[in-house]
Amino acid sequence: MENKSDFIEIILIILLALLPLVMIFTIFYLAGPQWDLMVRSLLGKTLLNYFTHNVSARAAFIGEFTNNNLFYFEPYREPISILVFAFLSMFFNQPIMPYIILAYLAYLFVFCKLSKELKLDRLIAFTVFLNAFLAYFLFLPNGGEILCIIFVLLALFYLLRKNPVAGALLALATLSKYPAIVLLPAVLLLDSKKKILIAVALEVLVLALWSIFDYIVYSNPFYSYLESIANSNVISTGSAINAYAAFLILVYPAAITLVAFVALYVKKQKIKVRADYNTKLFASLIILALAEAAVIIPHNNPETQARYGYLLSVVLLIPAALLLNAAVRKAPKLKYYVAASAIALFICIIYAIYALGNIPTVVYYNPDSGNSIYVHAWTELNALGFGNCRFVSNAWIPMLYSGYDAYSPFIVYPDSTITPIIRQMVADRGGNYTGYVDEELRYPIIAFKYIGVKESFIVNINQSRLAYSDGNVSIYLPQNASCYTN
Repeated sequence: MENKSDFIEIILIILLALLPLVMIFTIFYLAGPQWDLMVRSLLGKTLLNYFTHNVSARAAFIGEFTNNNLFYFEPYREPISILVFAFLSMFFNQPIMPYIILAYLAYLFVFCKLSKELKLDRLIAFTVFLNAFLAYFLFLPNGGEILCIIFVLLALFYLLRKNPVAGALLALATLSKYPAIVLLPAVLLLDSKKKILIAVALEVLVLALWSIFDYIVYSNPFYSYLESIANSNVISTGSAINAYAAFLILVYPAAITLVAFVALYVKKQKIKVRADYNTKLFASLIILALAEAAVIIPHNNPETQARYGYLLSVVLLIPAALLLNAAVRKAPKLKYYVAASAIALFICIIYAIYALGNIPTVVYYNPDSGNSIYVHAWTELNALGFGNCRFVSNAWIPMLYSGYDAYSPFIVYPDSTITPIIRQMVADRGGNYTGYVDEELRYPIIAFKYIGVKESFIVNINQSRLAYSDGNVSIYLPQNASCYTN
């Protein structure tokens, strides 16, 4: 009977390990990589070009207006994932899927390592840490979140062992996704002043490496952090938290906790919480993650709020897993029912994704499709006599990712925070900033209706002639439009 149970458990674990990848691959196949993932892939190639083309740091990391193959960088993006993409770009022309697979395997290793430290049942660990929310929000919208959580879970592993190496790992989590900076104070719980000082020193050292880079390139050691704040929605929207976003963030840890409480109540088992080091650590992490959520989530658009709940969701999953583990000790068969329910949920979600896969708004975002809207837009631009020319677009990221010579509308946008740096860089190289602006103002314009920044942000669009328009895309030709090529 025990062998049969082990066999069933292994089958369930294999399914739980494979279904998140199936879901990710299904979304990727239907919709293609999302905007921020494409950005990080492009930035990785830029970083690689910096080392292989012998250009200065300032030239490599400022000003996409000169050559998109060498000059493309958004300074508010966190560096760790970009370093990984740079490495993968040496071996893969399109490194996004290899990146996801590599990150997924690393995540499996880390949560298994942490689960063993917490003495979690292995089936419980796979059920809790491989759920649909994490499978989507950690891997697909941005790409930085998964590395952040890998380092957070590793840091927790070392904090449980009272090892100051946790400080370096929390700093790496911060450089993977800046909101993780809120967890840095967790090292203050270490059991000696010496360990605390070492952990804090490691945090400062790791974070200082990125600040030194910022100082060399932008003459400000905190430039990337300040740019991240300036380019977030935190200062602009101030919207109340959306119920749907809150549901996505909290539903899985809440469901796991509820199942555990019910099982323990049925078994008449009281929950005993000891005021030990581990309890204080978990409580501190929850408080810090709640503080981060209270600051960030309510100040983002309802469409993006759920994306910023990953830190809180993962931190809440840990005590939920411990509770469920306690319940399973009293009701051993419970873990099979919970795992089977998680698998059923995954199958339903994957089917729904596949069924919705032919909806135009889903297909619209896929630049890898041969009949995508991006290919169509370039074909129409080519028909107007501007094929292979530079052009400005509010969807410059997927167009550039697809191999077209697309440029951001922000380079000459009056409120762009990077404009003063570009001016200085051009002056340092003996160039004329006004000349570059005049050149870009004569680029054709491709304005997409359902992706990217607002059309109103495109400089000179109102003074340009509408040359083509359909339900998805418009092409404008400025006065004296010219074809510029790299």
